[in-house]
Amino acid sequence: MLIDNAIIVLDNITRKREAGIPLFEACVQGSNEVMGALISSVLTTLAVFVPLVFLSGISGALFYDQAVAVAAILSVSLLVAFVLLPLLYWLIFRVGKRDSLKGEPKAFLKVLNVYEKGFHWVFARKKLALLGFFMIIPLGLGLSILLETEGLPEIEKPDATLEIDWNEPISAGQNRDRLVGLIQEIKDYTQAEADIGVRQFLLFDGDNSIQKSLLYLLFPSEIEKETQLELLRKRIEEEYPLTTFVLGDAPNAFDQLFSSNMPYYEVRWKDLKAKKPIEAAKMKPWLDDFPTENWEPGPGLQQESSVVFTLLADKLALYQIPVQNVQDQLSRLFGVFTITDIRRFGEITPIRLQENQDRFEDLLRTTRVYASDSTSYLLREFVDYRYADQYKYVTADRGGIFQSALVTSENPHGQLEDFIQWGADKNLAVETKGQYFRDQENIIQLIGILGISVLLLYFILAAQFESFVQPLIVVFTLPLGIGGAFLVLLICGATLNVMSAIGLVVMLGIMVNDAILKIDTINQLKIEFAENERITGGLLLEKAIREAGKIRLKPILMTSITTILALIPIIFSSGLGADLQRPLVFAVIGGLTIGTVTALYFVPLMYWFFDTVVGKKEKL
Repeated sequence: MLIDNAIIVLDNITRKREAGIPLFEACVQGSNEVMGALISSVLTTLAVFVPLVFLSGISGALFYDQAVAVAAILSVSLLVAFVLLPLLYWLIFRVGKRDSLKGEPKAFLKVLNVYEKGFHWVFARKKLALLGFFMIIPLGLGLSILLETEGLPEIEKPDATLEIDWNEPISAGQNRDRLVGLIQEIKDYTQAEADIGVRQFLLFDGDNSIQKSLLYLLFPSEIEKETQLELLRKRIEEEYPLTTFVLGDAPNAFDQLFSSNMPYYEVRWKDLKAKKPIEAAKMKPWLDDFPTENWEPGPGLQQESSVVFTLLADKLALYQIPVQNVQDQLSRLFGVFTITDIRRFGEITPIRLQENQDRFEDLLRTTRVYASDSTSYLLREFVDYRYADQYKYVTADRGGIFQSALVTSENPHGQLEDFIQWGADKNLAVETKGQYFRDQENIIQLIGILGISVLLLYFILAAQFESFVQPLIVVFTLPLGIGGAFLVLLICGATLNVMSAIGLVVMLGIMVNDAILKIDTINQLKIEFAENERITGGLLLEKAIREAGKIRLKPILMTSITTILALIPIIFSSGLGADLQRPLVFAVIGGLTIGTVTALYFVPLMYWFFDTVVGKKEKL
């Protein structure tokens, strides 16, 4: 945007010099002539960006930085364009023999010739060409139906993590040997790291167990990763059927900053009568009838093999052993027992007793508890145990305990009625939650704020042009640019997400600038031709439109080309930053490609339409 304003001012000063105006006067007149148009361009761009600051969630976090940066850049661009550039131009060209100009380059003259042929063809068929542009608008906007919608763009992830719980009473050594065996079966990985057993980090507050492992794998490419992970998944399921594991993409820096624990689409159900989790034996046949096959069990459905201890109350009473003593002893032996906390400057560091690594049967046979008279007895005499598969977690919200399934189909909300009916048949209350609804809310909020931005843009332009009609020309150019952006996103396989939305905003800001510059030039030429050449009516209008197209062809092409060339390297780059910015680049390139054609042909057509067919002529 800083370069765009500079190009416009320099081109205008050069045009004044080519008309024979002295250097100093050319600098002054060239800057003053486009001052109003550039100020309006800056204000309208700010009108588009600033309301986006009020977006909530990740969209607001990303747009806030963009809006602040744009506001700072635009403020500096006006200062540079109106003060620094004319001064530098005068200082450079007043020295030596640099006062002579060589005219337009041959390459530009060829482009100008092509433009004029296109202009004559379009204006020879004004109504047909205008109808064609208006037919393109709904077609371009309709492409949004074909685009997938998501919160954030897809990021290439060649690395993966395996969180595994063997669900068997194994030692740390056995855990290590099993994991090493899995790694040896994997081919073509670049790097492998693992955490085995209990994670003894001071501030780690996760679920610790000697039977758990965490494996990190880095692959040369995402395709190779998917192949090897599928083989790894099959081997775990075949050789270790009791194991529960999570195999997926490794979190990156962006995920760590903006990721949420909220699932994408979660179907929750509650037994309002019992108000407790439904037993696994009863739940299994119900899940066989779940309306979709693309689902994963939520936390409330996950099971694990466990040892259930039962206190023998009659023996405890007979030997006068307090129940609390036995419970504390079991917690010390098998649970995470916190001894104390270290508190320092607001930080809390827990000090915990490490779990004994011996078999629990041996611990029960060797550990003693004390009665009220200080007599000791073996713990095994007062505790019974059994193996059982139980729910690993109990999930609840404000409405009570619930269980859930995580739906992974492409259009999960389309099956909402089936989910509700499934729950009604089993006397369950069903509701849906997830990131899906937050993404939809963000998109609706973004559309509403963009609507407000367009209204602000209209009123700013109405004040600039002193007309309620001419700003509509600028407004009608916006759908064409959006349609071009949608087309390129669709061709390149991108999605409609937060970053492509930012690209749409950036693209619309540049498109608006080109349209404002073109309309302002036509208005000035109408006044100039009416005063100097004494022509009026349709001849005056067509000559002003034709000359404005020639005058503003170079800056419009240069602003579009420089912006596109600056963005193209991102398409061929790799890494997290490039993956995030690529949808933005596609949106800007698509919009500017169509936007350039719009500024060259559609804006003059709309100006002619409003000035003649509609019959609302502007006051000169």
